[in-house]
Amino acid sequence: MNVAFSANGKQLVHTTSKDQSNWSAPQVVDVMAGLNALDLESPNVFYDDAGKQFIVTWSCTLAKNAIQAFQEDVEHNPRIWYATTKDFTSFSESKLLFDNNYAARDAQILKLDGSHYALLHNDQTWPMQNIRLAFAATPLGPWGPSTDAFTPKGTHSPNAVFSGGEWWIYHSGGLVRTRAFWNFVEVPGGPQVGVFTR
Repeated sequence: MNVAFSANGKQLVHTTSKDQSNWSAPQVVDVMAGLNALDLESPNVFYDDAGKQFIVTWSCTLAKNAIQAFQEDVEHNPRIWYATTKDFTSFSESKLLFDNNYAARDAQILKLDGSHYALLHNDQTWPMQNIRLAFAATPLGPWGPSTDAFTPKGTHSPNAVFSGGEWWIYHSGGLVRTRAFWNFVEVPGGPQVGVFTR
């Protein structure tokens, strides 16, 4: 099954397709209902083989300063949330996926092997605004301490693919590659700002 997600205010909108040519009518899911959400951004989807379910993630800021780290903008202080689904018709209760005490957005769950996962995300906190990773034994965490940033300040919108034994991480400022997430090599002439933003 193929699925395409977008955000509409405080709701998720998705369509599904079996052949990438014919798509279902857009379906709206109010995943943050009753949670005092100010926004909903950067939806993403990951298939959990072990749980035989899809994990839908997004970033969201809650009203009334429910979560805030030092010197963050109360009105734009996102954390990563998730819900699970098997059919994109019914969804689980929404829960907080990742909060390492800083604003985070644009998250993507990566399966490294059978028992290791990474959460690729951007640190939205000013003046950081760069890309970091966290690791866990399951795709739903709990997530360990975050790595140091491996991109310059002002980068966002990471998107990773695994190819030729390496992870290729596209972001708003270019492209880096890594084998084990210890060393990151910038790819000269990689895509420029805006090419891979969502």
